[in-house]
Amino acid sequence: MWNRFRHLIATYGVPFIVVSSVMSVCSFLLSFLVVSLGLDVKGLLETLGNWLEQNTFVGRPSFLDKISPQLGSLAVAYLLHRLTSPLRIPLCIYITRYIGKWRAQREMVSLDTM
Repeated sequence: MWNRFRHLIATYGVPFIVVSSVMSVCSFLLSFLVVSLGLDVKGLLETLGNWLEQNTFVGRPSFLDKISPQLGSLAVAYLLHRLTSPLRIPLCIYITRYIGKWRAQREMVSLDTM
């Protein structure tokens, strides 16, 4: 995973860092908003754990049983944010590649007009 990130940073540079940062901030803020609006995260995690236990070879992650009901909204939002990483990272890579291609085409057009 880290080699892929190093490659993306070497290839796309600042756009990758900006896209990744913006997506992380938006993901965390959205998670915090959802938790603040009253999403039953404990029930959601329980359902997720049961599904993983029944449908995957990985089984139920042990950390799901260690989550305290007294966790604050910020901690639960961070946990939810981290759990969305498998969705966020591929989307970030796709968007960064799209921006990279767009910038390359734009540079070619500007070189053609010179």
